[in-house]
Amino acid sequence: MSWRSMILATAVAKADPVLTETHGDVVELSEGDAQALRRLVAAVLAAFRRSDATGAFVLMSRPIRSAFEGPEELYTLLAERFPAFLATDQVRFGGFVITPEGFGQRVTLRTTDGGEYDAVMLFAREVGDAWRIHGALVVHEDAELKSAA
Repeated sequence: MSWRSMILATAVAKADPVLTETHGDVVELSEGDAQALRRLVAAVLAAFRRSDATGAFVLMSRPIRSAFEGPEELYTLLAERFPAFLATDQVRFGGFVITPEGFGQRVTLRTTDGGEYDAVMLFAREVGDAWRIHGALVVHEDAELKSAA
């Protein structure tokens, strides 16, 4: 684990008592929060699949929403740079992790054309304990992680 990841893991675990234990870069959550995060990922991907930019936008964290002029700008960016998010018909969930970019969950996205993409969906907990999508790291064929938001 890099020193940045270790510091971030420690800071996140102290700031969020729901994070019960870390093993290297892997995080364990309460089962309720783990289910809530899987539902959140499924909901945002379903909204994108329906071309419901507004429905997906409201599931984003405040910093992500403020980085865009509105839902259509986010949707356009994803359509141009990360179309797999808009055409996902199946998602496989992996473990929760701490990355230098934040807390997230590994996922494999299967698209309607049969393509598969590995990603880490990033999360933020906002006021009122609501989880929101805080970005994504996508592993492209060249194995390079790229930020989707």
